[in-house]
Amino acid sequence: MNGAAYSNFDNKEHILKLGETFDKQPKCAFHTVRYDFKPASIDTTCEGELEVGKGEQVTITLPNLEGSTAPMTVFKGSKRPYMKECILIVNHDTGEYRLEKLNSNIAVKKTRAEGSSKIQSRLEQQTSRLSQQVRNSSSSSGGGGGGGSGS
Repeated sequence: MNGAAYSNFDNKEHILKLGETFDKQPKCAFHTVRYDFKPASIDTTCEGELEVGKGEQVTITLPNLEGSTAPMTVFKGSKRPYMKECILIVNHDTGEYRLEKLNSNIAVKKTRAEGSSKIQSRLEQQTSRLSQQVRNSSSSSGGGGGGGSGS
């Protein structure tokens, strides 16, 4: 960050306006979103989707760049209200300083596509090997004592 980009944020006194979120019936709201990891594959030129469901559960879906392994990245988490936090908005073009109340904090984590984790892949391989061993041992033991299944 160079000093020129923030030349209006200086050591001088400024008039501080209270924004619309301080009204008794605010017509707007400000939220923060915190995520654990943002993959480089997310296409920042496209719009995503934010959905708030039951129990303040939040899902954020963002499109990935063309050619990525998965077409979308999905984040899931929850929304919690802020009680006393505010955000200072500085308009460098007009020199206006405005304070707005923050409404909620949305904390999300990137979800893995089902079956994509290394652990799940290993578990599936082990399960497959075990079931193959069980089949092999039961066919080599002569299959006695159980009355056949008529599949």
